[in-house]
This record gives sequence, C-alpha cells and structure tokens, in this order.
Amino acid sequence: MRRLPTLAVILVLSGCVVGPTYQAPNMSVPEHWSTSPGESRSAAALKSFWGGFGDQTLNQLIQQAIDNNYDLKIAGERIRTAHDLVQVAASGDLPQVGVGAAAESRR
Repeated sequence: MRRLPTLAVILVLSGCVVGPTYQAPNMSVPEHWSTSPGESRSAAALKSFWGGFGDQTLNQLIQQAIDNNYDLKIAGERIRTAHDLVQVAASGDLPQVGVGAAAESRR
C-alpha cells in the first residue's frame, strides 16, 4: 500500500526530465528595447503615450473614457477635499489675531 504513492510521485516527476539531446535555444537580446532610447519617461509623456500609435479612434475613445469616468472625478474631488482639510488643520499652528469689543452697563 505504501508503494503506490511513491510510484505515482516517481511517474509524475519522470515527465519533467529533459532528454539527453536537449540543446538550449540561441537567443539574441537587442541592445535597446525601444526604437528611440532617448524617450521621455516623464509623467507628461505617460499621460498621452497612446498618441504615438497615430490612431484617431483610439484617441477619441480614451478622451471619452476620461471625460465620463466619474470614479476618477470623485477621487480627484476627495483628494482636493483632503488637501483642504490638511490646510485647515495646519492653520492652527499659525499665529492668530483677533479683534473684539464689549459694552457693559452697571447701576
């Protein structure tokens, strides 16, 4: 009974053996992966990288997706709100000036 699992493992592992005539393929790696090694990797370049394809339909579809992406607009508003809350919280550290007046009548 103990031999059956051992035999099954040996059979499964024997399928992973490479034959005696195996030769690794010759692979040539290009010196530069892109056609122009001076490409800009800035945020502005990544913002419209699809323009390099020169496809007007793709440009229209991406612009439509950006315009109608309400989740993205909501996230942007939340970021602006959080930024404003941080500014309000930090304003407590600044000096404050106040003006006040009081009047009192006594008999």
